[in-house]
Amino acid sequence: MAKYMKRLQVIPILFMLILVFQGINSYVSEDQISTLGVIENGNIVKELDNLPNIIFMIGDGMGVEQLKAASMVEYGVLNGTIMDYEFSDYGLYGTNDIENKTTDSAAAGTALSTGQLTNYGRVGMKSNGETYVKNILEYLRYDFGYSSGIVSTTHIAHATPATYVAHSNSRHNYEEILSQMLNHELEVILGGGQNAAYIGNKNKAKTLAKNSGYDDIATNREELMKYTNTSEKLFGIFGQYQFEGGTYESHMPYELWRNTTLDPSLIEMTEAAINVLEKNPNPFFLMVEGGRIDHAGHRSFNTEDAYETKNQLNIIETIFFEKSVKKALEFAKNDGNTIVIVCSDHETGGMKLIDYSGLSTDDLPNKDMNRIDQMSKRLERISLLNVTWQGTAHTDTFVPIYAYGLNIDNFNVNQIIDIFWILNEELGSFPVIDDYKFTINDGVLDYYVSLKDLDTSATKINLFAISNDEISIMNEINIEFNNMAIMNYNNSMNIEFNETVEFFIEIIDGNNSVFSLGSENNLIAQQVEHLKPIFETTTITQSSSNQTLSETMLNSTIVSTSTEINENTEGDTTISSKTSNENIYFHAIPLWLSGYAIVYIRRKKLN
Repeated sequence: MAKYMKRLQVIPILFMLILVFQGINSYVSEDQISTLGVIENGNIVKELDNLPNIIFMIGDGMGVEQLKAASMVEYGVLNGTIMDYEFSDYGLYGTNDIENKTTDSAAAGTALSTGQLTNYGRVGMKSNGETYVKNILEYLRYDFGYSSGIVSTTHIAHATPATYVAHSNSRHNYEEILSQMLNHELEVILGGGQNAAYIGNKNKAKTLAKNSGYDDIATNREELMKYTNTSEKLFGIFGQYQFEGGTYESHMPYELWRNTTLDPSLIEMTEAAINVLEKNPNPFFLMVEGGRIDHAGHRSFNTEDAYETKNQLNIIETIFFEKSVKKALEFAKNDGNTIVIVCSDHETGGMKLIDYSGLSTDDLPNKDMNRIDQMSKRLERISLLNVTWQGTAHTDTFVPIYAYGLNIDNFNVNQIIDIFWILNEELGSFPVIDDYKFTINDGVLDYYVSLKDLDTSATKINLFAISNDEISIMNEINIEFNNMAIMNYNNSMNIEFNETVEFFIEIIDGNNSVFSLGSENNLIAQQVEHLKPIFETTTITQSSSNQTLSETMLNSTIVSTSTEINENTEGDTTISSKTSNENIYFHAIPLWLSGYAIVYIRRKKLN
């Protein structure tokens, strides 16, 4: 505080007041608003410390038997996939949900992306249906500055991709999920859904993408190929397979039925996404889903033709997912600082490979054949397999994980949530906000925070609030772990707010910090790095249950901060985020004489 005051005194009081007056009365135009994330104009970008790229690949519905069958057809051996001989880490894990029931792609995707179990059908939500759970893409994008992308052969708001970009009580809230996805302004979105009801058609898809800030928009394979090597931000939505009778599939077509002049393959989408993301100077996180393995597993097999079709579609989808893994691994090897994870959310259908004696390494489909001949050869080899199916639903069969590029000592995956924590450890064991809740009754705030930190190195919890035109930094709490990775903290304090209040939690760990999410996926907390607490702190330890905290509050529309601004910064730095019915604008006025900024906030009613 003393240092802050000493530095601030170099600014003439009159000059400071003029700047504040002008800032408060100036109109904040839409083009001044930066996207959510790490700000690059000022000295606010976090050091990335050579963090790795992460390519996270999910074979939806893919079990061990699907991989064995695909390997026999494509390579003539049971364990011939790229994962079998190029990936150093391997394991099997259970996928059941929080009630120990067979999961679905929403609950399983949430487990993979957040490290927390939840109920069937929930997307990025705790089982209570109230608390948003921050996912790995959000941590990496907003707390570590990663660029990011989503690729899927399902429609883009389907359950698995949804769990990396959205928070909803139902996986079927497609419009809500799509809106949240677009709010992230990801560098890459590629998938199906061109004819899904919540999209409409190709022209509506282009308009939607354009209005969301995408200039490079692909709606067919030719357009994707055009942008693959040039784009730095790409939106692609496909799915032009037409059934007999004129109806369209909402997802990408099955690979066996794909028209190569209309829709790209998963291999091509994976390559395009990597090409776009590697242009960004920051590391990237890319989620790739082979979603139609699951859909083939759901198909009926009550007739001989249906059984044959189910086998063909399922195995060929698995083959092309594995070939997409090859594309990711090729990049990882050349890059030297990329992790590739290959896993599944659950198994579908209860597939069992009974007999494969009719297949060998002779007469394989090979790259010298054209596509038609390759597919014919695959279908011929599939027909020689003896495959049984338990049914058409998800099962609780253990599924495989493969990892390339990890540097951790102990690769131990027993259940689906462990995969998130493997990545967390690889990335330096950043603290994770496990749960949080705020309740206000008669002017008293009760709040609860649960955090998990594998290396117990987190040092502070900051609590702050946004209400009306005021941002109030409420408490800075020093914390000390006692040899346990989980800490629960409860506290009560008096508050004085006359309007709706939104609270946020920040966890400090060394030079990094992570934030909780607010209502409606409000990511405004990511920018609180502008604000430094200027009050006395309280120290707590794990054994503490209800420490008394300072109730000092900073209730002013003008908030001074010690965040430095780059001397080359031109104009104002403005940050925007949506609340339930308004936009809140943080406005940072560069003060070149001091290297400091005055930050104020304004609200603008949404139309």
